[in-house]
Amino acid sequence: MPRIATTLSLCILLCAEAFAERNVQSLIDSGDIKRCFLDNGMLQLSNRGLQSLRGVENIPNAEEIVFIDASYNQIKDLATCSFERFSNLTQLWLNHNHLEDLSGLNNIAGLGNLRELHLTHNKLHTFDLQQLSTLSMLYVLNLGFNQIRIIKPKRDGNVGNLEILFLNNNNLGVVPSYAFIACPHLQALYLQDNTISVLETDCFKGLFALRLLYLYNNALTALPSNVFIDLQSLHILFLRNNAIQVLEKDWRNGLGRLHILDLSHNKLNTEKEGGKDCEIRYPHIKKILDNYKRPFTVLDIGASEGYFSLRIASEYDCTCVMIEGDNTLLLPHICQLNKKLSNVVVLEKFITPQDLKELGECEHFDLVLAFNVVHQMKGAWKESIDYLLTLGDHVLIETPPPGCRTAANAENLPLIEAYLAQNKNGSVVAQVPRYGRPGLPGPDQKYSNVYLFEMHKNVLPKPTWGSPNIRFYPINSTWQEKTLYKPRIHKTIDWKAGINLWTFKNLNGVYPAKSVIHQEIKRLAAFPHGDFVPWNMVIQGNSLTLIDWDDNTLPAHTHNDAACIAQFES
Repeated sequence: MPRIATTLSLCILLCAEAFAERNVQSLIDSGDIKRCFLDNGMLQLSNRGLQSLRGVENIPNAEEIVFIDASYNQIKDLATCSFERFSNLTQLWLNHNHLEDLSGLNNIAGLGNLRELHLTHNKLHTFDLQQLSTLSMLYVLNLGFNQIRIIKPKRDGNVGNLEILFLNNNNLGVVPSYAFIACPHLQALYLQDNTISVLETDCFKGLFALRLLYLYNNALTALPSNVFIDLQSLHILFLRNNAIQVLEKDWRNGLGRLHILDLSHNKLNTEKEGGKDCEIRYPHIKKILDNYKRPFTVLDIGASEGYFSLRIASEYDCTCVMIEGDNTLLLPHICQLNKKLSNVVVLEKFITPQDLKELGECEHFDLVLAFNVVHQMKGAWKESIDYLLTLGDHVLIETPPPGCRTAANAENLPLIEAYLAQNKNGSVVAQVPRYGRPGLPGPDQKYSNVYLFEMHKNVLPKPTWGSPNIRFYPINSTWQEKTLYKPRIHKTIDWKAGINLWTFKNLNGVYPAKSVIHQEIKRLAAFPHGDFVPWNMVIQGNSLTLIDWDDNTLPAHTHNDAACIAQFES
């Protein structure tokens, strides 16, 4: 009898352990929590089979933790945990869990420094802005890939400093009035891939700072009058892949600063609606790129939010280099959202004529896009055009529309047009309608001309950015191949798509991030290269490749990743 009782007790104990909730406290009790602490103040709790975060308040040294990743678990709610001790936490990731509501967010009320909250791939069904009131420093909120059907507006007070909000890939059918009135600092709003069929009156009320709005892949059938009236800072609006048939009078009101409007794949009568500026330009870009049977490099000057480069990068074997000086356009962040594209580069700089001159001396591009550049070069439009034409083989330059008074060279617009027209290498390939642009007199439609210049650049004067050496490397560039001849070693080498890492540094490269570049330099250190320095590397997006393999001018001790990184950072 005692033996039976012992066996029964053991079975009960085993069953209790089998069905016990796995939580943070169990990690603490077992000692496994020690393996969850990573460098730089990160607590890695992902893929731990956690059913709740109970016990997280007992984590040692909580005030030193800045990043918690509890993704890929089975967490159903946040009601049993407290983050009160995590006073310096800036990022909380709870993606790929089973959260059904945000009621437990009351338990993160003390996170006064929280900047990012990521809750993708859960089971949330309501977005209630009231629940975020205490997160005064919240900058990014990611609620994509949930089951959200309802937005509950908050009309009293603001939601911290929220600038980026993801509500994509949910079940939203209606954007209600005053939906985001509590988010006056919002700059990017992602509503794509829902089932939105209705934009209620004043649904975007108060979003005066919004720069980017994604509404593509929804079920919109009409754009009501004044629906975007408060979006006075909007630069990019994607409405493709809806069922829009009706554009009510004055629907454009408020969109005076719009750079990119994509209304493609709707049911509009395009003869009556001219909202496809990018769609007009892109076929002429594509006509050039379709000829290439090799990897090529595109330079996009004044890239704005990267519409052309991101589209090219997704369709071709190439590297797209974007130059944009306005960091409020969030271009690096847009690239991060399109991280499946590993072939894009961002240089964050307001380009000058001197920059263009130096760039033309040390780089060679297959296609150059300059759609909003020349007329912004105050007092130096002629030099800018001349230097643009030294950048590569095919150069597309767009003139400002007639009557534009906002350009730095407004008084010289006729001269700019004439100077472009008289160049024998160029021809007008498109006229882009510009509706309602600031400075245009009246509602009349105006056009800007797109010129294509076939330059066939065949020489590279300098080896790298800032080099005092003038060497004149011959280049053979065709649709099928591209090579560079090095007279000093009497050798022809294949050209690598991308730009020199030293150019990236000198033009303030911001994407990919430094951490990616450092990791790539460490990876390349395994190769027996005799001249391991940043200017012998080409950046092609998220990867670097070595050049000048036969240039053994430096001692062997320079083949060191730490020294190379130090040079890059100097």
